[in-house]
This record gives sequence, structure tokens and C-alpha cells, in this order.
Amino acid sequence: MGTQSPFTKVQLFTGMIYDASMSTSDLFNIVEAPFKASIDSFSDTFDFNHSSYYTAEMGFPLKRLFVSFDRLVSPESAYQYKEISNRIESQFMTHNKRHVNIDPGILSLHNILLFSTKNFSHRIACGQGIYTELTLLYQKGCFKSLDWTYPDFKHSKIQHYFLSLRKRYHTKLQSGDTSS
Repeated sequence: MGTQSPFTKVQLFTGMIYDASMSTSDLFNIVEAPFKASIDSFSDTFDFNHSSYYTAEMGFPLKRLFVSFDRLVSPESAYQYKEISNRIESQFMTHNKRHVNIDPGILSLHNILLFSTKNFSHRIACGQGIYTELTLLYQKGCFKSLDWTYPDFKHSKIQHYFLSLRKRYHTKLQSGDTSS
């Protein structure tokens, strides 16, 4: 029989897809206060051209950016950041169309999980109408994609950002900085 113990805190991050007219400083400002955390790293900005899913709603061209936050969070309650991101998105709508899509996730030493309001065969219910999915596995020094991994998460430059984020997270754990 196993022994139950508290979960190890995980690194909170969010991906943002946004119309090219928005500035990164505006994006940073709209997530920091509601997430009650400061941004401590951000990726390069990428063209979001892997899918046309958002084009009808958000226009074209679209950009993609990832940010991480200074505080680590408990994995069992991290789905609540998707509720927060939904509220933020609704504040930045014009004529029922979003200008930004905010997808929070968590990174552990073993994987990356994303949160969604859409159910599907590979998603697991968390609570309050939010689901989670295993998006990337960490194995043998790199991230491995799965059949359902979004195409942009397979991109080497995006995975490079997550590898650097994982190193920073590992340093936080080693230093005992899990109360952030």
C-alpha cells in the first residue's frame, strides 16, 4: 500500500494567442493581476500559423507567446486559472469576438498539462466544467508529443522555451522555493 503525501507544487504558465495589434506589455498587464502573480519569464513571439481555428473570430495575422509566473501552484487546484483566463478573455471582446486566447497550463518535472473547457476523449474532468490534458511528456532530456498534442507545441523553438522553463522550475524545487 502506498502512502499519501502532498503534491509537489508545479510551475504555472499560460500560452496566449492574440491579434497582432496587441502589445506584449498589454498582454503581460492583463494576466498578472488576475493570476495574482508576476511574470518571471516569457518566450519569443511566434507567428500562429499552425491552424486557422481562431482566424474567423480573431482575424489574421495572429501571434503566439508563452509566459511563466513567479509562484508555484498546487496541481489539484491549478484548473482554476482556466476560469480566470475565461473571465479575462471576456473582458477583451468586441462584438462577441476575442482579441486574445489565454490557455493556462502547468509544468512539472515529468510533463506539461493544459486546461480546457472542451471535453474530448483524452481529457479528464477537473472541476467547474474545466478539463485537463497531458500535452507533452518529458523523457530522456526532451519533451515528447502525443497524438493529440497541438502542432505548435511540437515546434522545436517552443519546446526549447519549455526546456528552459523546466530547468528554472527544477532550480526552484532544489532551492526549496516552492512557496512562491
